Amino acid sequence: MRFVSYLFCLAGLSCVTQSVCAQAEETSLIINEVHYDEAEKTEFAEFIEIYNPTEVAINLEGWEISGGVEFHFPTGSRIESGAYIIVAQDPGTIARKFRRNEALGPWSGRLRNSGETLRLREPDGTVVSRVDYQLGFPWPTVGDPVNGVSPSIQLIHPALQTDLGGSWRSGRPTPGARNGVYAEEAPPQVRQVSHVPAEPRASDPVVVTAHVTDPDGVASMILSYQVVRPGAYFSRFLKYDQNGGSNLDPAFERGWVDLEMRDDGQAGDERANDAIYSVVIPSNVNRNRYLVRYRITAEDGNGNAVLLPYEDDPQINFAYFVYNGTPNWQGAIREGDAPVTFSGELMSSIPTYFLLSKSSWVEDSQFGGYGGSEYLWPGTLIYDGKVYDHIRYRPRGGVHRFQYGKNFWKFDFNRGHRFQARDEYGRKYKTEWSKMNFSSIVQQVNFQHRGEQGLFEGVGFRLFELCGVEASKTHHAQFYVIDQSRPARSQYGSDYYGLYLVIEQMDGQFLEEHDLPDGNLYKIEGHSGDSNNQGPSQVTNRSDVSSFISSYRGRSPSEQWWRSNLNIEKYLSYRTVVESIHHYDIAYGKNYYYYHNPESGKFEVLPWDLDLTFANNMYGNGNHDFKSKVAENSAFNTDYQNRVREVLDLLFNRDEGDKLVDETIRFVYSPGQPSLVDADRRMWDNNPRLNHRDRYYDISPTRDFEGMVGIVKDWITSRGRWMTQTLLRDESRVPETPSLTYAGPQGYPSDGLIFNSSNFISPSRSRFAGMEWRLAEVHNPLVENYNPDEPNIYEITGSFESGELNAFTRSYQFPPLAVEVGRSYRVRVRMKDAAGRWSHWSEPAEFLVTAPDLSSYRDLRISEFMYHPPEPVGEERSVSTNRDDFEFIELKNTGDTAIDLRNIRFTKGIDFDFGGSAIETIEPGGYVLVVKDQTAFEARYGPLHPVAGEYTNDNLRNSGERLKLSFGGGSAIHDINPYSDTRPWPPAADGDFSLVLRRVNEALPPDHNDPESWRISRYSAGSPGSDDNIDYDSWREQYDITDDLGDDDGDGIVSLLEFFLGGDPNVGSQHLLPVAHAHPVETGGGNQNFLTLTFAREIAADQINYAVEFSSDLITWVEGASLLRQDPTGNDDGLLIETWRSDTPATEAVRLFARLRVWR
Repeated sequence: MRFVSYLFCLAGLSCVTQSVCAQAEETSLIINEVHYDEAEKTEFAEFIEIYNPTEVAINLEGWEISGGVEFHFPTGSRIESGAYIIVAQDPGTIARKFRRNEALGPWSGRLRNSGETLRLREPDGTVVSRVDYQLGFPWPTVGDPVNGVSPSIQLIHPALQTDLGGSWRSGRPTPGARNGVYAEEAPPQVRQVSHVPAEPRASDPVVVTAHVTDPDGVASMILSYQVVRPGAYFSRFLKYDQNGGSNLDPAFERGWVDLEMRDDGQAGDERANDAIYSVVIPSNVNRNRYLVRYRITAEDGNGNAVLLPYEDDPQINFAYFVYNGTPNWQGAIREGDAPVTFSGELMSSIPTYFLLSKSSWVEDSQFGGYGGSEYLWPGTLIYDGKVYDHIRYRPRGGVHRFQYGKNFWKFDFNRGHRFQARDEYGRKYKTEWSKMNFSSIVQQVNFQHRGEQGLFEGVGFRLFELCGVEASKTHHAQFYVIDQSRPARSQYGSDYYGLYLVIEQMDGQFLEEHDLPDGNLYKIEGHSGDSNNQGPSQVTNRSDVSSFISSYRGRSPSEQWWRSNLNIEKYLSYRTVVESIHHYDIAYGKNYYYYHNPESGKFEVLPWDLDLTFANNMYGNGNHDFKSKVAENSAFNTDYQNRVREVLDLLFNRDEGDKLVDETIRFVYSPGQPSLVDADRRMWDNNPRLNHRDRYYDISPTRDFEGMVGIVKDWITSRGRWMTQTLLRDESRVPETPSLTYAGPQGYPSDGLIFNSSNFISPSRSRFAGMEWRLAEVHNPLVENYNPDEPNIYEITGSFESGELNAFTRSYQFPPLAVEVGRSYRVRVRMKDAAGRWSHWSEPAEFLVTAPDLSSYRDLRISEFMYHPPEPVGEERSVSTNRDDFEFIELKNTGDTAIDLRNIRFTKGIDFDFGGSAIETIEPGGYVLVVKDQTAFEARYGPLHPVAGEYTNDNLRNSGERLKLSFGGGSAIHDINPYSDTRPWPPAADGDFSLVLRRVNEALPPDHNDPESWRISRYSAGSPGSDDNIDYDSWREQYDITDDLGDDDGDGIVSLLEFFLGGDPNVGSQHLLPVAHAHPVETGGGNQNFLTLTFAREIAADQINYAVEFSSDLITWVEGASLLRQDPTGNDDGLLIETWRSDTPATEAVRLFARLRVWR
């Protein structure tokens, strides 16, 4: 090994200082008003208003709006000084509604009501105005009409920052004119309001903080708090009138106590003068079960003040709930029985909701006989540490609304404060809810199934969902009502109100949660539809559903009419589950929804109200029109029987069905231990409020909940037999059930999943018409590697299906992409005859997938990837103005044999399968690329690159994430977990350069997960499809250099170092030598100077090693402790500037030396 070093010295003390002066950005166009939530969904009145505050007109050609929506200003667009320009969702609507005929548009994309990012860009891509609005504080709250008009958000003054919520207010839309909220002066900007602890206990002091700024200075910050004591609840409103009209409660405006918030580093404020204002709400205020509301008034030096939250926020205060934790609860089934104690830990082991309200309101709502649909009673709901203040509630249900005593609840949440629910595994639902339903899970006593505790609805809704019919999410929840000053000691007088089943509301949020297009959704009662959601592109007068119903009621439409108007496949699944759970209370035109899918134009039937199920004695006969006109129609009956047969094979059976029952009650029932169902039974079975007391578990042979579980499981078995005997009328004629055997290597490796099928046999002598193979992951307590923190995975959901194979295929191999190593799967096969009748699925082969042999992929490398490309410029912008569209990932085959990519995929970071792509084989020494957008990629890098395909639905996060190249379903070939835009990863890759794998061609693959294995590309934008290295040996040959330590040009720099520093061996390169400086660092004893060494080096000199070392005696050398700087030179010359700092300071008595050591 040959090396060279150069030496530098720092003696004594010296100080180097630098001052930087930043120039203020030049004023340009601004986003001035955004109308993003028009209450009338069929009115396409959304718009973005741009204002020109400059003194000159601006040509808008080449400008664009990007983010939530995309709009390119057309040729000839121009905005005069002091003028406005409107970009609209639909210019025609703007002309009609606001009498503004000059609006541009339409745009592509959508403005989400929950929040979005908008950017106004100049032709070169520079962002001149940015808006990151959200619904609710610190942004205005819009969406509900005010005096019949949907408000927009408007900038108070053009000079304010557009990306701060406090710069905006809501108001009547003013497109093309000065904003209605315009003011010459604005109050302070307040954001990031929070309190710590988030969930205080009694006597905890609570620190409230807020980030506050104002160019005129902050003169005053006042926090006002209000205490709501248990038993003395009040809200912003009194009880609503019968029509839902509100009246303000004067108590809400009383009792506020003022405290000064400070930024002086004292009394709860962590640091002085950091714009974070703080105040402590005293510990004596915070008592158990108390609600504490607070508001903030901010005033600047000119007397401009604002009260927060803003007046448009329906939850007009912040709040926290003081609670010492769920207490133990004790109860007996009957008076005189020995009570059982249920620990507080158990009582709060599932989602636990707290309602604060007046006892008279609770009494009135639950037992007062109100039969309407208005939410008359105010309250506060607390869950997951969040306070939902000033909500409304009412009783829920039809004719049986007050029949039980333990009755149903329904809650209505405020805009901007929708309810974030979690399932029993603790996972947040994708959408927040504006309404929430409680089922009392108590059952009508005359049907003898009281005590099923939510099994009927929980299992029923899940069965529909698993069979491909969108259905409400459900989960159990504990419910506490705090309406007394202190809970009574009796088991019926505490805050505990019982166990309930939470049921997702069928509305627009439901459609979003289940990935359904925004369409008309009707609740059917009496064969008539009431709208629960209005689709933006559909009729508003219910004529679609009325026409649909009238076309089949009392009539017999043709097969083609049904296929054109009803989603037949989904209905047959719906009907199968209806029969399986005996959901027969649909016969009278009620207890279901019609959803009009705006994309297909067809109606779909969605389930509702599943409490009267799982028993033959439940109400109704199930004779909905569709039963005879669709399911029993000869045009559809074969498909119906096929679906029934499949559901019985894969789900509704003693195997999978029983597991579904167990999972539904897993968190509320543990055999032989006190459980939440036991607590609820003790709370309600003999509660004085309950009608027909002491009737839980009437039908259970063991008179307990375990017996009720057995009843449901027995139903699944017996009902399955009934469905086979009654619904499967062709059973004697369907093909015989095939059998299968495993024919792959021992251990079920993912690349050897080969199975053989038995022959096709038809009892009816029908011909073979098709076969199908399926593979499904299963996850439940009986499989290996079971994780109790993950929900069950049921076989019917499937992982891979072959699709119908028209030729008999005795042997079939499942692709490795379909499985994940370490997970359990089932394989089945079935046959179809010429009459369209499918056999039963074969008995399953169940196995645990093991790892494949990956040795043939050792020469496949992730050689380069661009996760944060440079901004598009010039002609690139005509293709895309989104820099993310220029991303790419490069693979290289460094070996001497071709590599088959068909089973290779990216499974983290992006989702891309090479199987079926444009390139399925990579030749020796060859490259293959996957790109975000191929058109954008070719606009920057040119055509003829080896592009396998696009990952259009993903992008690489600029801040870093995991990037994994896998064989099959997840067997790692390379796993970068994660890359980052901060050290030790090269920060310069965040915005201009790509990341390149160093020493990519070495026989032993570099560790892709090691940041030291990566560097930035030699030049900006990277080098996709080609080598990025600069080879030292080739350089030596080019300049006819024979000695690494030679110095042909006599500049005192040997060849090896000259190459490393980016020099020319034929030209003097002294200017490239490292430079030493003193680097002052503030320590406890003042400033101390450390020796630094700065130099530029070849980025791509991967064959060269180097070290910066420091010494105080020229004998003992220590590598530099700190890399202070590592940046490209800015000249795009392939050089990188680095600055290294010594580990110890220089002093009067200590001299420091530095050296740069370079070797091959």
